Amino acid sequence: PNSGLLPPAAFIEVAEETGFILDMEQWVLKKSLDEVSKLHQNGWKHLTLSVNISARQFGNDDFVEAVADLLQVYSFPASHLVLEVTERFIIERDNMEVLSKLRDIGVKISIDDFGTAYSSLHYLKDLPVDELKIDRSFIANMEKDINNQKIVEMIILLSRQLNVTTVAEGVETNNQLKILTDMRCDRVQGFLFSKPMPLREITRKYPEMRGLLESTANIT
Repeated sequence: PNSGLLPPAAFIEVAEETGFILDMEQWVLKKSLDEVSKLHQNGWKHLTLSVNISARQFGNDDFVEAVADLLQVYSFPASHLVLEVTERFIIERDNMEVLSKLRDIGVKISIDDFGTAYSSLHYLKDLPVDELKIDRSFIANMEKDINNQKIVEMIILLSRQLNVTTVAEGVETNNQLKILTDMRCDRVQGFLFSKPMPLREITRKYPEMRGLLESTANIT
């Protein structure tokens, strides 16, 4: 009421410290599944949903069961749900076991902000993940920074060898899109296409995109 709409960076850290992040993420997941399941019912059956999950959830013994229950409640296919986890939290054995259990029920796993932590090829080859999201810091100035281009291309090539999907975050220019297209990056996201907007605005603003959304788009 006093500060207006706050970006996630303004409250996520506090939510994690207090433990409120657990309830908040459960609410986000439930609300998101509710809305996207309605789109599925209206014919947009190929849409997938990506939801960020914090490190605190890995210590929640009921998390995997809660996800499975929500998928059943909303009759949402598990293969269309992607849970995004930050790279630095997945190398612990207990965390990897949680990821494996989520994959066992059909949920896809994505490593968010890939390349910003201490990446290890040794553990990457064994991780139960389906997607790598290339951090926006490598994309932001890739037109001018040849080293960033080489890093991005290396991640894309590595992902292809591991049969993992690559997503470039923070794409804001046509030049960035062209470079990523030439590198055969699987997917891109960023303000070049749209800023965040309510679901009702998407369906109002882009009714003509229904056929395209059915085959290619993600709600992230």
